[in-house]
Amino acid sequence: MLFVAVAAASDDVAAAPARTAKVARLAALLRELSPAEAAVAVSWLSGALTQRQIGVGWTSLRGELPSPAVGATLTIEAVEDTFARIGAVAGAGSQRERRQLLDGLFAAATDREQAFLRRLLGGELRQGALLGVMADAVARAAEMPPDTELAVPIVATNSLEMEFFLERNGCTVERVECTDRYVAKPIDLALNLTPLRYLMFNAFLVAKRVQ
Repeated sequence: MLFVAVAAASDDVAAAPARTAKVARLAALLRELSPAEAAVAVSWLSGALTQRQIGVGWTSLRGELPSPAVGATLTIEAVEDTFARIGAVAGAGSQRERRQLLDGLFAAATDREQAFLRRLLGGELRQGALLGVMADAVARAAEMPPDTELAVPIVATNSLEMEFFLERNGCTVERVECTDRYVAKPIDLALNLTPLRYLMFNAFLVAKRVQ
């Protein structure tokens, strides 16, 4: 799927005044994506990178960037791959290499895509798509044929909340896996009793819609 689809959805969500409209727009996008693309899109539209930090912020974006591309050619996979490559840069000359990768990404991005990239990388993606709105959108997107597997990331929320939203919409949750470390069930439950429930470790959840 082209990256511009995510940027367009972000613009639409930001312009939508009603929560129901935001949820519907996000769910429509997620239904069009593959599980891998949906995992990345949920993270981005929640204002976070799947890599968390890649060494790029507003300081990196303040300088002159390439002019926008005329047509949309970037894919979600290509942008995610570039983020991963930027985050992996280290050692002597890393700042210059990181800049070259960033410039290459912006040169291939249209004006709308560049605007989305600036907000995402700069931590300014304010569009009312965080937490509950995104969880509801994921649940709405789960309204698919029975036994269709849905894999989604849990970013800036927690497994118990996501499980609740999915089960409320006719899905069964098969497993929840932490992407960066294992969290024992007792610890997971304990953290959910504190304000830390909104700062849980990133996780990956797999569910299926049932008859």
